[in-house]
Amino acid sequence: MVINFSQDELNTTRFWVIVPIISFGGIVISILSQTIVFLSSAGIWGCIIGSCFLAYLAYIKPKKDIVSLLTPLYAVIIFSNPDFSREILTQILFAASLFILVIRLNLRFSTKDSRENKKMNEEYEGEVTDEELPS
Repeated sequence: MVINFSQDELNTTRFWVIVPIISFGGIVISILSQTIVFLSSAGIWGCIIGSCFLAYLAYIKPKKDIVSLLTPLYAVIIFSNPDFSREILTQILFAASLFILVIRLNLRFSTKDSRENKKMNEEYEGEVTDEELPS
């Protein structure tokens, strides 16, 4: 069964929930299977795959978020570097940061002109009057 999503369906906000499900789901699998070597790194892979999906969601938004686009790079740097801890706490903190970033992505970068820019433009247009313009 092949599922095809149109661009309008991908821009809906219901797909953001996949990022924390993948990230925290991998951590739960990793915790439950500490004795199995193959599944013990499921938390790391869940965070990396979740960050890749977050980057894809950031890419299809009208406004691009550079932080969300670079999360796969952060994940690879954090989890492949032996100087960083790969423990459960690091994975949970990374998954929580992905969760915060996906909420930020949906609130700030979902429209072409964000609410803050509209507010600033309205304030600026209200301040400028014909009397202030040079003739």
